[in-house]
Amino acid sequence: MGKPGWIQFQLRSWISDLLVSITSYHNSHCKAVLSLLDDTFAEMNLSAFVWQPCQQVESLGQNCNKFVFDDGHIKGYAAAYQLDATHFRLNLIVDPSYTMLGIGSILLKRVEDEVVRVGGQYLQARLLEGVPTNMQFALAPRLHSGTFYARDVAPGR
Repeated sequence: MGKPGWIQFQLRSWISDLLVSITSYHNSHCKAVLSLLDDTFAEMNLSAFVWQPCQQVESLGQNCNKFVFDDGHIKGYAAAYQLDATHFRLNLIVDPSYTMLGIGSILLKRVEDEVVRVGGQYLQARLLEGVPTNMQFALAPRLHSGTFYARDVAPGR
């Protein structure tokens, strides 16, 4: 078994690699992001819903900061667009083959930092209940329950 210092180094190295893979979105990423959408919702008949669930990419058409996790392959996308002076809507999608690896958490942190930088106080996420990772996100202690999941991202609040 490795020494505790070695494990900490490996963890720091892994987190550093994740952070380096977060880049600003460019239009050239659009096809790959839409592919994430297809991969995530392919087995669901979304047209059967009376209301169309948020599919985490409506921000592609918005003027907002957008980020991708790109380590040679786009594995995640995140953005937050402004709803009003203090509220922003989160879009966050991770390739289903790469969930639970910290990609979504790193993207979320980057988006939160950006929302705070421009004066936002709340980040709202719309989630489709049938996706297991969505429910893990929704039930995390940092979020409130309800139709919209809001997280207070203002420092000191």
